[in-house]
Amino acid sequence: DDEEEEALPGGQGQDRLVAKALVRLVEDSGLGVISDIDDTVKVTEVFLGKDAVVRNTFFEEFRAVQGMADLFSTWAENAPGTSFHFVSNSPPELLEPLRAWLREEGFPDAPLHLRPLKGKDRATHKPRSIEQILERFPGRRFVLVGDSGEGDAEIYASIYRRYPGRVEKVLIREVDASRRVDPSVFEGIPESAWQVFTDPAAVKRAWLA
Repeated sequence: DDEEEEALPGGQGQDRLVAKALVRLVEDSGLGVISDIDDTVKVTEVFLGKDAVVRNTFFEEFRAVQGMADLFSTWAENAPGTSFHFVSNSPPELLEPLRAWLREEGFPDAPLHLRPLKGKDRATHKPRSIEQILERFPGRRFVLVGDSGEGDAEIYASIYRRYPGRVEKVLIREVDASRRVDPSVFEGIPESAWQVFTDPAAVKRAWLA
């Protein structure tokens, strides 16, 4: 990552303002990780309903899903040059709080693609954003990480089929016994290309094997 600094002119008799931005340089080839946020890396409990989401988002401190930061760090350490991208249905107002929290928890720096509050594309925000990332980096292979609470398995399986050879693995965290993933979602996809897990350590062991 490179940090760029730009001086912005101030008004008459005012000092110049200095703006800083982190620029991530992503190579054309290599591995990329595209991950959901809510209930994948952050405890939001979407599957329990709106009250739980509001409580975990606005009234309680953000909590990390145990072991996920370690898993992401393992990818970053063992596959240098890995790019990370977060795609979430969280509103854009949470951009800075989420970015700061992810950094504090030890997740690799990554751009956040959050769902706009309005617009006709809200319903297709997640698959559309993922497809845009795949098309922007046609030479990279991707791991898609999500959870069983919001239909990520169906979205990722569909993307796997539409972009043959581009998705190395689909990883789905099972958030609760009441939200199990139906294996038929992955019909026609090799078993080696997808995994449902409850403990991120199981993914880490498989990845390093």
